[in-house]
Amino acid sequence: MPIVERDVAAQITEILADPLARVRGLHGRGPFTLAYPVAVKTGTSSGYRDTWAIGYTHERTVAVWVGNADGSGTQSLTGASGAGHLFAAVMERAMADVPTRAPLWEGERLQSVEVCALSGDLPGPACEHRASHLVAEANMPQGTCSMHQHVRPDPASPSGWRCDPRGRTVATVLPDAYEEWILAHAPGSPESPWMTRAAVPGCADEAGALPTLRVTSPALGSVILLGDRGGAAAQVVDVRLEVDPPGLAAAIGEVEWVVDGVGVARSPYPYRAQLPIRAGDHEVLARPVDPRRAARFEPSRFSVR
Repeated sequence: MPIVERDVAAQITEILADPLARVRGLHGRGPFTLAYPVAVKTGTSSGYRDTWAIGYTHERTVAVWVGNADGSGTQSLTGASGAGHLFAAVMERAMADVPTRAPLWEGERLQSVEVCALSGDLPGPACEHRASHLVAEANMPQGTCSMHQHVRPDPASPSGWRCDPRGRTVATVLPDAYEEWILAHAPGSPESPWMTRAAVPGCADEAGALPTLRVTSPALGSVILLGDRGGAAAQVVDVRLEVDPPGLAAAIGEVEWVVDGVGVARSPYPYRAQLPIRAGDHEVLARPVDPRRAARFEPSRFSVR
């Protein structure tokens, strides 16, 4: 009885047999450069207690385990450096008496498709780097890449850029969940900037949509302990806001933080602030400073004790 569908098995096999993927994962081809394609997966347990290498051709399956019988750690052996060399030797011996080697998967199971090398979606007009992948029909990409956009300078936007199909610069525009990663790693350059979607107007604006300004920190129902240094009367609370849909954040502009009905601070995108909050139960929301900007509000209610 089949455990997985044939197309799924072919897709996984193609991934495990990709020599370029091994270069990225093993910082080289490792010991798996054989005279024929082989699908292989290595593994290393925590503390280097065990190393594994398990793989197969159409005709043979080989599994190798390396470790100490008492469960103690090895001298930093990994699946490739430990079990990998034994795996390659055993596989070569096991395949030596196979006169005709069949392909790893049935060719009609996978189709070649060109995709954006970053997103994996069908390339859009701004996708400069593309790659060809073998994909099962059920997993064919349907959408067009939205991570690469033509942009033009716009001093009024949070990022200094605006999406424009006529723009000459290509930007990498990622979902807002990547904001902290972008800030930490600062990829890109002035000629090829990286930024989050909320910081770039025009990329995902939805005509007639009304954004929701949702306070995500402090989380709804949080209880924050009041600092006891010198009998502090207030606690500094980190407040954060997200805009839904993210593509409308750039149109919001500066926001005002309102605590218990009183405006206490303002902040631009990415909408964060630190507010001194006294002991008690509180409600905090954020609203656009510009009264012409309409939005829905989702406040957070929390306590300082």
